[in-house]
Amino acid sequence: MTRSIDDIMKNVSEKMSKRNPAENKEANEAPCLCQGRYYFIKRKENGERFFEVCPHCNPRLTCKICDSTGNLIQKNKVTGATEAIPNGCECVVWEARTRKLNAANIPEKYLLAEFSFDNIQYGKKHLSPNLAEKFEENQAQIRDFCEHADNVILEGVNPGDKYTLGLVGPVGSGKTYLGVCALKDLIWHYGHNGKFIDFQALLHKIRDSYTKNLSEDEIMEPLRRVDVLMIDEFGKGRAEKEWENEKLDDLVNSRYNNGRVTILTTNYVPKHLSINQIHSRQNADRGAGKTSSQTWFLGEENGSKTSSADGYQVITLSERIGERMYDRIQETTVWVDFTGISSFRKKMAEDFLVRMNETQDPQK
Repeated sequence: MTRSIDDIMKNVSEKMSKRNPAENKEANEAPCLCQGRYYFIKRKENGERFFEVCPHCNPRLTCKICDSTGNLIQKNKVTGATEAIPNGCECVVWEARTRKLNAANIPEKYLLAEFSFDNIQYGKKHLSPNLAEKFEENQAQIRDFCEHADNVILEGVNPGDKYTLGLVGPVGSGKTYLGVCALKDLIWHYGHNGKFIDFQALLHKIRDSYTKNLSEDEIMEPLRRVDVLMIDEFGKGRAEKEWENEKLDDLVNSRYNNGRVTILTTNYVPKHLSINQIHSRQNADRGAGKTSSQTWFLGEENGSKTSSADGYQVITLSERIGERMYDRIQETTVWVDFTGISSFRKKMAEDFLVRMNETQDPQK
């Protein structure tokens, strides 16, 4: 059973307080830029944005244990000699985790994605009460998965463990945003290493390596081994489907065999959702000659009909990636269903047009 949003946010606050290192309570004169996050987004001269530790909240800058060096001085228990352990002081924890965030290749659009009460309220404000509740439950379920994933990474996989998170639904429903929230949570609050990849971008990178006579393993091996890997647009492809699935199978199989935590977002419907949940929970209006296992046509809140053109795929995930790969994913995946949640991006565009019209005609 998933928890309420109040329980989730209380849990996040408790974990933050437990992970805050002991620090000097003297005020840092630098202005706070992070609103309590410990990190903020900084922009380089070329326009690229990246994570930086807040100069006001960074505990290393006021740490008296290491005199702000980050190095821990202690005696060797065997020799009795005084030794310096580089970056051994716990005050450097946020700097280390900021480096991990920057190494995760999170798209700039999602740098500030995080589990927070304000973000939850903002994300569901365009939804009807029942869908808003579903959106909130989805976030609670994803947050619970992060706690379990932390244990899997630290303790290893036990029989029956689910160590893959699958976010499935139409375009614009918040899958990528919440997937990044989970990825960042496992990096920032739990201290694990993580990577974000767009599957199509990965394929382009591999193809490019061939023309430059580079090793494909230099690209794939870090993705096979990283603690947490998020694959956005899972199963999406255009041409050369056999070659694409070969690369996807390599990555999925390696992470499956080694019990690595993986986060997937997809528009392709898992068979159990298309048959058991979507058909029964939604006012499905399916096309002629289509069965529930072949298509994903749903009724919107306003009664209009959706189709594959609105972000739903007309084939299942198993049809897209093959039964062998799908079977392994299904065995280890906690699925979070975004069915029926209307496009947040579309709503933002509509709100923008309304604001523009109001600006041009104040009498409206």
